[in-house]
Amino acid sequence: MARISWKTRFDSMLANPLLVGRDRTFMESLHRHWTTKKAMTKGRKFHFLKMEEKLERMAKAEPADATLAARLERVLTRTGERSWARGFCESLVTQNLSGRLLSDKQLSILSKIEAEHSDEALVSRQTWATDYAAKHRGTAVKVAKYYLTSVYFGDLVHKILNDGDFVPTMKQFNAMTENKYAKKVLAGYEAAPKYAKGSYVTLRSTAPSAARWPAGVGRGKRLDNSTVCIVLSTDEDITSACAGNKRYKLLPIGGAQTVTLEERYVKKARGVK
Repeated sequence: MARISWKTRFDSMLANPLLVGRDRTFMESLHRHWTTKKAMTKGRKFHFLKMEEKLERMAKAEPADATLAARLERVLTRTGERSWARGFCESLVTQNLSGRLLSDKQLSILSKIEAEHSDEALVSRQTWATDYAAKHRGTAVKVAKYYLTSVYFGDLVHKILNDGDFVPTMKQFNAMTENKYAKKVLAGYEAAPKYAKGSYVTLRSTAPSAARWPAGVGRGKRLDNSTVCIVLSTDEDITSACAGNKRYKLLPIGGAQTVTLEERYVKKARGVK
């Protein structure tokens, strides 16, 4: 068997316009290894020869769709280098160069990617980055605080609450703030308080034990239906996605420690002036 001239073979392959996307990335990596080691293992030889066969089949295939090639070239310049969309479009480039037609599903996904990377979409994302801090960050922070103790949106929540310069994508923002739970949380913030600052409230009989033995009151000091509290604030961070979730900071009369309770667990104190 004739000795393989790896330099010549690599030069020829890397100059082949049919070698694109991840196939090109792989072969460039293989070439760097050979350049450094000046040797090819059995496994690397196998993959190199398989790629040569693949390129030969592509060269003999029907001519590529020029219109589709232009669409793919345009969208590839607009997608992130390591994004799923880039990888998908690169696979379509290879398929098109091999003369194989795209399926209806592939064409549908391509159209969606094109729409997401159109001139209008790019301008919209630029505008979003500018508008987020002024118009949307407050909403993101409110919802992020609700999710802080859950397993959802963990990394996103951390970035929103700890990095003032972080801007989520519009898709991330909508996913976190427009679901049914977030809407209930935001509705709680927007609702007018039933009990104004400075008014007197007491616990409802439906208040759970956790509300009757809140942290900070002191050991052995249980709040009950006779405990009268004065409302200090009505805009504490909301942590429940339900009706009556607005949270109040309260000070039990005669006490020194404040407590925070949800609106659903308190009622107006009768006979207190």
